[in-house]
Amino acid sequence: MDVKFRQISETQLKLQFNFKSTEMHEKFEKLKTQTSAKMSSNLGPQSKHIDQNLQARIDQQTRSGLVARVMQESITKVVEKFKIKIVSTVDFKFSPWNDGEDFSFTAQFEMNPKIKSIKVPSVKFKDEKKSIPTGLVEKSVLNLLRMHATLENIEKPRKIKKGDIVILDIDAFEGKRTAADGSSKGFQVEIKEPAEQSFLEKQVLGLKQNDTKSFEYDYEFNFPNALLAGKKIKFNVKVVALKKMVLPKLDAAFVRKVFLPHDSGKSLSPLLPKTVDDLHAFVRKELEFLDENKKFEQKKIVLLDRIIAKNPFEIPKALHAVQKQSLIKFETELIKASGQNINVNDHLLSKDSELTVTAEKMVRSALIIDFLARRNNIDCSDNDIEEFISDRCRTTGEDKNQIIAQLTNQNLKNQIKYAVLEKKVVEVVLKKIDKDVA
Repeated sequence: MDVKFRQISETQLKLQFNFKSTEMHEKFEKLKTQTSAKMSSNLGPQSKHIDQNLQARIDQQTRSGLVARVMQESITKVVEKFKIKIVSTVDFKFSPWNDGEDFSFTAQFEMNPKIKSIKVPSVKFKDEKKSIPTGLVEKSVLNLLRMHATLENIEKPRKIKKGDIVILDIDAFEGKRTAADGSSKGFQVEIKEPAEQSFLEKQVLGLKQNDTKSFEYDYEFNFPNALLAGKKIKFNVKVVALKKMVLPKLDAAFVRKVFLPHDSGKSLSPLLPKTVDDLHAFVRKELEFLDENKKFEQKKIVLLDRIIAKNPFEIPKALHAVQKQSLIKFETELIKASGQNINVNDHLLSKDSELTVTAEKMVRSALIIDFLARRNNIDCSDNDIEEFISDRCRTTGEDKNQIIAQLTNQNLKNQIKYAVLEKKVVEVVLKKIDKDVA
């Protein structure tokens, strides 16, 4: 076998393969013997010979099978030998082969660009080591108490005010027709601070138990609920009940109730709080973790944007197309889940340029991360993945065990593995930048 390489571009390679007639004949005869033996066994013991028509079919089948096998085996050997990563389908071009002739074919495909080096620009970040305000810790503790609060009826008639929990019966109409999607029985709403109040809260503020009120609202055309978007709805509202939120007492018993399993009475971790002081320290530590995570994500975005801008190189069209299609699918599912009353195709068309740029940036970033990971001998172990999931669950509130159970899905595992590598690579680069600046 003789092979010639032709580099069309940074990511496109064309290979020219040539096989001598003697080499092809030897392969042909060997494969023909195997094909004949297989067909003879299928004919059964009563048929002792193969007639000319069948022999011609065997020859034709053998030639076709040989060409397919030679092309596939040849490209596999070259790819493995030269460690080429093909990222597209292989375009084979060849002419039918006849015994006694040489055989030639070409194989063209896209591959990852051969990145020789990555220039990391000098980026200096402000060292913002601000402590978490006590007020934020207290607010977070209050939110925890609210999660475990109980509701009590306010029996004495009085006007609705900030902090009340109001139970409403709502009848909604579009013209004279009932708008079922806007109607609700026993709808619960909490009256927030004036600046945070919704249209509904402002309408019922000042009413009393059993009071009724009618009002209209013009919904925006981009309102998430497609059944209400762009419509004028009339509401008839009745205040069914008025309740107040009763917070539990903040003491050691409350902390134990929240953080210790009822069946054992023992903490799952020595890090979990057992006293009120422990709780405040625990909340502060979690807020510090979230703050550090937020700062790291901000640095990561800036750093990768700078590296991408500093290192222009060609990216494979196939990878770009796959990434863009993935973004289109995500955008489509997002629209459907939101229930927005808009034309999906028109929306995607309006965002085509944005999706094209985003897809290119994501592919370029992934290739850079892959190169820097290999250059710095950074790998991703199962322990790294589990630790990454644990950290993510601290910021999102997701169930760690549930995510780990889903890792049998290879696509999900690959996504998490890439996220781990990205984080580790950025950490290494940031440390090197800090040393250079120092």
